[in-house]
Amino acid sequence: MIALENRADPYHVRAKELDERLLKEGAVLFCHWGVLIEIADGFARIARRARGLDLLARITSEDGYDLISITQSLLQAGLDLYRSRADKEWGLTDCISFVLMKKAGVDEALTADLHFRQAGFKAMLLDGD
Repeated sequence: MIALENRADPYHVRAKELDERLLKEGAVLFCHWGVLIEIADGFARIARRARGLDLLARITSEDGYDLISITQSLLQAGLDLYRSRADKEWGLTDCISFVLMKKAGVDEALTADLHFRQAGFKAMLLDGD
């Protein structure tokens, strides 16, 4: 998501293209509150905060996004995965995403994060169409 707003990100152009195409196709992009926290943290510096707030507003208000709450059971499932994969450098936010994606039958993520590949998902910014 950060690549959508950060013009210096090496995946910015690809992220914008995919985002526009998916929204035109009527795809619903879902994410959870942990991702929003990561976005806010990534744009915490004063010089970048306005852009971060714009991105957060977009995700929380546009029809093309489905924002999932982190319930106690989802958090526990994410923690269980996090604990069970001590051989990986997956963060808890990623583990929560993996649990959600498996539960929803989603196999593609709008990300360049190699951890998604390791978990068996397609990282759309890396893997092409």
